[in-house]
Amino acid sequence: MARRRFEGMIVAGIVTLSACGGGGGEGADDDVMGPLAELMGWGVQEPAEQRRLELEREQAIADCMRAEGWEYEPVDWSAQMPDESEEDMALFADPEAFGAKYGYGVARNYELYEAEAIESGDGPGMRGEEFEDPNQDYVSSLSESEVTEYYATLSGDPEIWEAQEGDDEGVFVSPPLEEQGCQGQAQLTVFGEDPTTDPDIQERMQDHWEGQQDDPRMAAAYDEWVACMGDDIEGLEVGLDPVTRSDQMYQVFETRKMVLMGLEAQPFDEDDPDAWTEDTYTVFGDAAGNQVAWVGTPEPITDADLEQLRTDEIAMWQTDWDCQDDAGVRDVQERIEQELVDELLAEFPELAERASERAEDS
Repeated sequence: MARRRFEGMIVAGIVTLSACGGGGGEGADDDVMGPLAELMGWGVQEPAEQRRLELEREQAIADCMRAEGWEYEPVDWSAQMPDESEEDMALFADPEAFGAKYGYGVARNYELYEAEAIESGDGPGMRGEEFEDPNQDYVSSLSESEVTEYYATLSGDPEIWEAQEGDDEGVFVSPPLEEQGCQGQAQLTVFGEDPTTDPDIQERMQDHWEGQQDDPRMAAAYDEWVACMGDDIEGLEVGLDPVTRSDQMYQVFETRKMVLMGLEAQPFDEDDPDAWTEDTYTVFGDAAGNQVAWVGTPEPITDADLEQLRTDEIAMWQTDWDCQDDAGVRDVQERIEQELVDELLAEFPELAERASERAEDS
């Protein structure tokens, strides 16, 4: 997992993911959706429909805020995202087609999100531009206490966003939408109930994600994948651990990108309040909890190095994809995921009702 200080990008990403999560099926390819995505309605919307839903959600937020006595101008987040062709947007629903064109997407993401900002000296960002929130001037005009009230109205009481107690891992449980202020109410109005905000369902899914890597069937499939990859992954590491799983390969190329940008790796302790500095560009963590910070001032990647990164990335992705086929990695993942879906349907029959309603509406 990598964390980067792309705050505007993160906000827009949340909006986009919310739209995909709540929107459901139109434009989604059921043949490439996993059992859990199909059950939850996590589809890939057509760009125009996705933007329409986002704007409808923003308008609902504005109506709610004004009813509570605040000013709020709807934000068109999609307009501030890098331009994506319809062909590329469609690729997000087809991981094999995306990989054949972009590999793991590392070189592509660099060109979309980082290159122009780094070349202009603005640091990490989106095409050298900051996200513009039309509400910032209004918020800046409020007193400190009013700002607190404003954001409580917008997204709910701050206390609901604190990590829940009683979990050794500090796993965060998302509060119900109806408690998430005007944003949650708007999400509920436009996209409907989000079953993943149910704490019991969240806990079951969290157990699934944590337990999947320890499942002996998954471990056996990954052992076969390692044997298939052979010399191609010899000596490769993620964090401080050797590569043993296909889902670590994106980070391998992210690491290579950091080196090409002239950044240096340093041990990182998230419990150290001084760990983050102005020079911290991103932080990688491995499954064992080891973390590495990449620090320094990023330099533009040369055209030749970027093209080599892209070529190597696509070639490695194809080898990885073929080895996943040979080892049955995706088949095992789907079987384990289907077991979770079966358990969720047995424990939460309302999920089946929502899936049925989505099918009728599509």
